[in-house]
Amino acid sequence: MAAGMNSEGGAGGTDLAAKYGCTKQNISQHLLAWQKALGLKPGRGQRTFAARESMAKSYRERHGVKPAQRTTTK
Repeated sequence: MAAGMNSEGGAGGTDLAAKYGCTKQNISQHLLAWQKALGLKPGRGQRTFAARESMAKSYRERHGVKPAQRTTTK
């Protein structure tokens, strides 16, 4: 999925999460980590890495939350 391949028969994050007994967010975070590790661009329908960081920063400022250790940091 990180490379845009259809190896899971078109299953989305929700379907994969149910199949493997985890959350959709967990699937998403692992895919993002693979994309960054392999230097892949975000796929269609995904936010850019810069947009993700901007949204996270805005959320933290708005809610007074300290940055957490993330799997998708640079």
